[in-house]
Amino acid sequence: KGYNYNSIITYYIFMFIMTTLMNTNEIGYKIANDIKNGTLNNLIIRPINYIGYYFSESLSQKLIQLLIVIITFVPLFIIKASNITINISFKQSLFLPLILLFSLILNFFINIIISLLVFWLTEVTSFFFLKDVLLDFLSGRVFPIDLLPISIVNLLGVLPFMYCTFFPINILTKGITNDVFYMGLFMQLMWIGILYFTIKLLW
Repeated sequence: KGYNYNSIITYYIFMFIMTTLMNTNEIGYKIANDIKNGTLNNLIIRPINYIGYYFSESLSQKLIQLLIVIITFVPLFIIKASNITINISFKQSLFLPLILLFSLILNFFINIIISLLVFWLTEVTSFFFLKDVLLDFLSGRVFPIDLLPISIVNLLGVLPFMYCTFFPINILTKGITNDVFYMGLFMQLMWIGILYFTIKLLW
């Protein structure tokens, strides 16, 4: 499917980085515990947006993690430059920070939705586990999604999971046409809107 030894190794290096940077499970568990333990009462009376408060906390953590990733991996990329396959165009690279931010927001919103189920279900640990399993397989963490038959890839393209990690990595490592790029960007925005509306409804 267009991969070779170097490109598949590059894919898993970037997948490891992306999975680390986009993981917002800790925030999800915090919100679930706030609701379950009653800590939420102390936070919602403050003049802040509760969800925004935790997003800013998550974003600050990711900036620190990004700095650690740069310190750790940039020397590797320099030393092994001939073995690293990057095929992103200059125009698409300008949008890459925005794509990564949207990926983080998608991951964050999915965790928030599961957390808010605590209002009714009390315990949602199993839902977090199910979410992790789905993300592992449907967002390309276990293997590149485009190794699957095209009909399945098109089906997964309707769901939000692909745009959490696989889409940004595919832009970086394999290169995609502008049409596919802008469609993926649109799908990210659409799912951010749908998940945000769902959060408002649950809240």
